Amino acid sequence: ARLDTAFQAADTFAVPQGEGSYFELAQGRGHIRVSVPFSPEVRAQLDRDGHVWMGNSGAYRLALVDFDGDTIRTVEKEHTPVPVSAAERDTAVARLKWFRDQGGKVDAGRIPGTKPAFGTVYPDDNGYLWVAPQRAGEGARLAFDVFDPDGRYLGFVEPPLDVNPYALLVRGDVMLAVVTDEMDVPRVVRFRIQKGKAAAPDA
Repeated sequence: ARLDTAFQAADTFAVPQGEGSYFELAQGRGHIRVSVPFSPEVRAQLDRDGHVWMGNSGAYRLALVDFDGDTIRTVEKEHTPVPVSAAERDTAVARLKWFRDQGGKVDAGRIPGTKPAFGTVYPDDNGYLWVAPQRAGEGARLAFDVFDPDGRYLGFVEPPLDVNPYALLVRGDVMLAVVTDEMDVPRVVRFRIQKGKAAAPDA
């Protein structure tokens, strides 16, 4: 929903959700549903102008859509699917212990053999799009493919520390992020973005 200055809904936009892939457990009149680990899903994020970047992470393709449903631009990138390792599969199943403890069934055979093309998406205040591609290796550090406001791919950026993908903000030439130190204490760090320098993407 887009709100006006009185915090009333001025407009709404329905983000397509897709069918997804879930493990389900019926409980009385309700049910519990959890996503199958590493299954593709629709990612959506508002940009600075109130448009929506969205795409199904099964393919490396995102569209910028306005509130009328018209596509403004798309970005695409060649992507080699990253395999899900045996260790990553075991860890994913272990994290669903709470679901199994309530009687849910986890079929590890339904976990895909490869990861989605990308995870989280971050439009910044200058119109650049930061896309976190899925990487090889359990616990691989979060990194980004960066696209300019016209949708051109600029390069690959990896922060020097392991940042929380759900607590991150890019403003101008600064990235603010939350990291956890060796004592498991979270803290906010400030990275300076140096334009014109880009790391090589994963082989």
